Amino acid sequence: GKMNKFYSVLFTISLMSGVFGQCEVDFDFGDVGFGISPDPLLGETLTPGVVDQEYYDVIHILIPTTAADIEPDFPPTLPVDSVVLTDVLFTDIVTLIEYQPEELGLEIVCNNLNASPDPCTFMGGAQYCVSLQGVPSIPAIFQIDLNVLSWVTIFEPFNIPLTLSANLNVMAELPGCTDSSACNYDSDTDIDDGS
Repeated sequence: GKMNKFYSVLFTISLMSGVFGQCEVDFDFGDVGFGISPDPLLGETLTPGVVDQEYYDVIHILIPTTAADIEPDFPPTLPVDSVVLTDVLFTDIVTLIEYQPEELGLEIVCNNLNASPDPCTFMGGAQYCVSLQGVPSIPAIFQIDLNVLSWVTIFEPFNIPLTLSANLNVMAELPGCTDSSACNYDSDTDIDDGS
C-alpha cells in the first residue's frame, strides 16, 4: 500500500546518509497502562556506549489512555489526548553536569507512526519509540530525562508535566580482557570486562 512505499523511501534515504533512521514500535509492555523501556526502576539501562564509536539504541514509551495511569489521584475518566516530548536532558550522575544531546554528539529521533505532524507528539493509548543515536563524545554514566507535557482533556485541555527517565553508560574504551597470558587478550583495552 501507500504506507509501505513511504516507509521504504524513508528507509533508503536514512541508509544512504549513514544513520539508523526510525525505531520500530515493537515492545511488549504486557498489561500495564503506561511504561518506558528500558526502565531504570527495574534496573534496566540502555546499551552501553563507547566514546567515538557509532551508537544506536531505542527507548520505547507506552502512552497511557487515561491520566489515572500517570497519576493515581486523577479520575480514571480523564483521557490523555497526547504527550509532547519537549526536552531531553543528560545528567552526568557523578558531576551532575547537565548536557543537551547535541553536546554529547547524540541526537534523539522520535517515531510517532505519523500520528501527528510533529514526530515527538504521541497520542494517548498507543506505543511509540525514540531512538538515541550518534557518536558519543564524553565518557560518563548519564541519567537521561525525557521531559514531556501530557495533554489531558475534560472541559478544557490542560497539561501535566512529566519526566520519564532512562540511564546510559558511555565508556572511554571498549572493554575486553586485560590479562596478557589469556587467549582472548586485547591490547586495545584498559577496561577488564572479566572475560
